[in-house]
Amino acid sequence: MDLAQAIQNNRKIRLHAYSVGTKIEQRTQRILQMVLHQHSCTELLSPLYTCIKELLVNAVKANYKNIFFENYTPSNDPGSIIDYQKALEMFRLEMSHQEAKNFERIARQKDIRAEVIFHLDNNDFTVEVHNPVPMTDMELQTVQKKLHDARECEDITDYFLMTEDDPNKEGAGLGLVLISMIIKSLGIPESSFFISRFDSSTVASLSVPLTSQTLEHFRNNTADSETSAAGM
Repeated sequence: MDLAQAIQNNRKIRLHAYSVGTKIEQRTQRILQMVLHQHSCTELLSPLYTCIKELLVNAVKANYKNIFFENYTPSNDPGSIIDYQKALEMFRLEMSHQEAKNFERIARQKDIRAEVIFHLDNNDFTVEVHNPVPMTDMELQTVQKKLHDARECEDITDYFLMTEDDPNKEGAGLGLVLISMIIKSLGIPESSFFISRFDSSTVASLSVPLTSQTLEHFRNNTADSETSAAGM
């Protein structure tokens, strides 16, 4: 069964990624384009692709971080938290250099991959991003706080003002804010997006109704944003 038939028959489509390069980006865009075209919602390509790519990048980074911390077991005493923050800074330095390619090589060797599952059920389009690494308690608390803060904000500027003194520098915060802002622009419930921890994995899920109402809400919000920008 080819991709078009799978989409037409509401079959789940799976995409595996050891890194987020041009091929993965193109495949993700192609799947999205075909799904959205089928429901006359191609205007939603940019916002939905932004959400999915952000979640996929986070999942791949989590896999790389697991490789980096393979022999590290966090505990709850203050000293270990300080050590963890230092180690996290080292990981970010590694990611900013050629070492990121080495993480990809190890991920392929050990088959540590992120998986994107696209599922269309009539008009309801759900995308799940899985990675085979459960979040630590510290990471789960961070994600929950970021989502809570993001949902309290009207835009990213509000988020920066709210968190300017936040000592927690763990990385996915801004991406979660961006996704929350996109969800608001689509007029869908906040509960449409959530991140869950399981015994052996972490799953981010985003559900969007591909309807004329969603499209109209997005158009109106986009028009309002453009009007506000023009008035500055």
